[in-house]
Parts: sequence; structure tokens; C-alpha cells
Amino acid sequence: MRVAFISYPMLLQRYGGLQVQMVESLRALNEMGFEVSLFDWRTEKIEDYDLLHIFSALNSNHRIVEAAKAVGVPVVMSTVVHPPFPARYRMASEWLGKILGKLTDYSVTTSYHQIRAGVSTTDEIIVNGDIELDMMVRHFGASADRVSIIPNAVGQRFFDATPALFEEKFGIAHPFVVCSASVSPHKNQLAIAKALKDTDINIVLVGNCHKQYESYLEECKTVGGSNVHYLGALAFDDPVLPSLYAAADALVLPSLSEVMPFAMLECLAAGTPTIITRHQSIDLDQSPNLFEEIDPHDVSGLREMTERFVAKPASVEACREFVASFTWENVTAQIREVYRRIKPDL
Repeated sequence: MRVAFISYPMLLQRYGGLQVQMVESLRALNEMGFEVSLFDWRTEKIEDYDLLHIFSALNSNHRIVEAAKAVGVPVVMSTVVHPPFPARYRMASEWLGKILGKLTDYSVTTSYHQIRAGVSTTDEIIVNGDIELDMMVRHFGASADRVSIIPNAVGQRFFDATPALFEEKFGIAHPFVVCSASVSPHKNQLAIAKALKDTDINIVLVGNCHKQYESYLEECKTVGGSNVHYLGALAFDDPVLPSLYAAADALVLPSLSEVMPFAMLECLAAGTPTIITRHQSIDLDQSPNLFEEIDPHDVSGLREMTERFVAKPASVEACREFVASFTWENVTAQIREVYRRIKPDL
């Protein structure tokens, strides 16, 4: 059976969590014996495939669902929609949709209606956790019996990581925390700089910084002073990346919202405790000084929690055990079962 992975055309012009999810899932499924490839918009036709797996319900990807349905190709969608999405957002979106429809003879739709159109018509849906599942069913028209919770996964090289390579190359003094994310107000690096500006805790920022956020990065450096070390982007296959995660005293990721960030799983696999925004879809119980959630706007709380993590961190073994089940072998086996509901002979 031929499976195409597909998303919006500009997806791979940058590299972040969604790109990692798509590329690593493809690699792991092919290692299991599947015939999976990235769809080539220029030369291929949807009807050449037996199944389409769409990554992201955003960016007008409902049109891909429509195109697949038109030629009889079944669709699986990994929605990757950030919480929170309270009921007032849905009500506001529905109200705006009615106004836009009347004003434009229904030729203009909102992002909410586009997501709903894709989610409500795709054959099977994959979400990362209970919160995302509830969003899809409660607010976007998905049928609960078509939704499967499948988490992201982490590669073995993170479980095997040691601090030596990073420490030899950069020599940043301990204690230090890492924030691995594209630099932007949404990822909220400034909150870390504010929280730790008068402490002895260094801050290592790693990730892309696009031109529109260069001034934001400079503000982070100004607020945090010499404590802030921006290393730029590290390629996902760079051996320094898992070594950085193993060397850090904690990961701090106080984004305004996330789904299930790979950096969180990768740092825990590397033996590093993690502080993450409470606005996410992760089905993991909090564990003191190992994995805890924070209000992204609570700067004083972030300082207190970070200092506590650094002073008394969980052991490397405890961190790794916490995410031991999140392997690509386990995740791809679950994806295979979703495919089999559509193609039982798989």
C-alpha cells in the first residue's frame, strides 16, 4: 500500500516540531516495511496513492481532504491544533462566520470553519492527547470514534546522549537552562529572561530567529544580560543537540501554547527535567522537579520553579524512565492500527 504524507506547500521551508513529526514518522514507518513518501505537489496525483496522511488541520488543508475525497482516496489527519480553545472562541468564530458569509456570499471563510471542514470529513484523526481530542470533538465536529490519541516519540540517540560534546564545544557554566524553540513572542523566551535576570542561572536559547523577531531576540538579550546565550538553530541530526539536552540542568518552555513539543520528550530522554507551559495537550502527570507545568504569564512562578529544579533536580534515570514508552516503534505501531481501520488488509 502506498501512503503519501502531505501538508501545506511551505511546511518544509522551516524546521520545527511539525516537520520533525512528519519526517521522523515517515522514516519509522518505512523501517516497518511501509511504502511512505512525501507527496510531490509538482509531479504526483493524489489518486496514485492508497491513503493520504495529512499533517496539520491548519493552513487550508481542508482543501486537500476535499481533493482526496473527490478521487476516492481515504484520509488520515494528524490535527496538531494548539490549545486552549474555550467555548467562547467557537461561539465567536461561528458568529463571525455568519457575518462573513452574508457579506461575501459565502466566498470567504474563517480559519475555524476551514479546520472544522477538514476535521469533520476526514476518515480518521490522530491527536496527541486528551485535551486535543476534546477540542476536536467538542468544537470542530469530529466523531469521537474516529479519533485516536497517539503521542509524539523520541529517538534512541536522545536516550544515549551525554553532556561531553556540548560542554567541550561551548563551555557554558552551570547551572544553565535550555529553551529549544524558534525565537518569537509566542514561544515566550522573554519571560525566561525576566524570570532569571538577577540569578546565577545561564539561559541557552537554541532555534531559528526569523527577521521579524530579531528585535525580540535583542530584547531578550538586553533583559537577561550576559546570562543569555543564543546559539542559533541546531540541525535536528546535529550530535550537539542531544548533548546540549543532556548537559542542561532543565528545559524551560513557557510558550503561550504547544501541542506536544519534541524538545520536551527529547530533554527528558536525555535525562533533563522539564518545565513546560500548561497550555498543551500532553497526557503526562506532573512530577515534582521532573516534569511540571507553568502559567506562561507567571514570571515570578517561573523563577521559583526554575530555581527549585536547578537546586534539586530529578535523577537522569528518573527522567528517562518517565518517557521510556515514547519510542518510534511504539508510535508507528499505533499509526499502523489507524491505517488498518481504513485498509484492513494492511
